[in-house]
Amino acid sequence: MGVDRANDAYKSLMDEYREKKISPENCNLQFINYKVIDQNNISQYKDYEQEVIQMILEMDEFYDLDMVDVIDIKSGEIVYQFYFFDYGSGSLCKNGTTEEVGAVCQHGFESFNSFETEEEAFQQFKFQVDLHKAYNSFSGKISQFVEFSLPDFFDDFYNKFEYDFEDLDGVKAYLKENDLENLKRKR
Repeated sequence: MGVDRANDAYKSLMDEYREKKISPENCNLQFINYKVIDQNNISQYKDYEQEVIQMILEMDEFYDLDMVDVIDIKSGEIVYQFYFFDYGSGSLCKNGTTEEVGAVCQHGFESFNSFETEEEAFQQFKFQVDLHKAYNSFSGKISQFVEFSLPDFFDDFYNKFEYDFEDLDGVKAYLKENDLENLKRKR
């Protein structure tokens, strides 16, 4: 029952994004430097990019392989590289490394960041919302469709703290401030 409600909340969020062409306003992340990867000449990329590209290419032969840098808008610093490849797949790596912090499998994004405290959970939620906004506001053509679903996050939060995420201090104000008030889950 709870998963159905979370799915409904996510569908509402997706509908809102599709209706409102979300801009990076009130978003902390942005996609820049889009590249279609030349699979026949990976030596032109930075060492860490070459390593990630090589790992991807070792999995299978891909027709589409592209990437973007993800910047923190406030600092202007590149914080991640997001690689996208066939079959609705992708890999989000910390900037300048091969350390994967999230993946896309069959079009669904999953963050590898875990949380132990309510504050860490809130930061994780904001990260996923910001990444979703950056993806939806990007004007370039990314080869793969990605869904930034939140039902697993809601379930993980409830299982850890035994109350609903939107009941956490500051969450309702954050949802209102970011025009995400329809993103609610009740048990």
